[in-house]
Amino acid sequence: MKTDDKMSLKTAPEEFVNKVSEASDVIGEVAKALDELETVVLRTSYYWNGEAGDYYRILYGENQKEIREMMKELRARPERLLQMAGLTQKNRKESELSDPLPADVL
Repeated sequence: MKTDDKMSLKTAPEEFVNKVSEASDVIGEVAKALDELETVVLRTSYYWNGEAGDYYRILYGENQKEIREMMKELRARPERLLQMAGLTQKNRKESELSDPLPADVL
């Protein structure tokens, strides 16, 4: 089955943009929570001494690269969705400027 390069929205463009914006906000909240988690993990070195503390801090550190890559991908996703739908900020502004209604239309 061959797929088309075109995408068809089954919702109003404004609603699609709003949902993508909501998803972007959630991604930002996840990134903030991960930053806070990293701060907490790093602070444990002040009071959690010994092999167990070292082990879990190292374990967390080993996963940091993968976590950063996932977050980078998640942050890029909303803009890609808008581009796929042809709804980038530039395209929206251009479409608003093209074909303006005459001033006498009520």
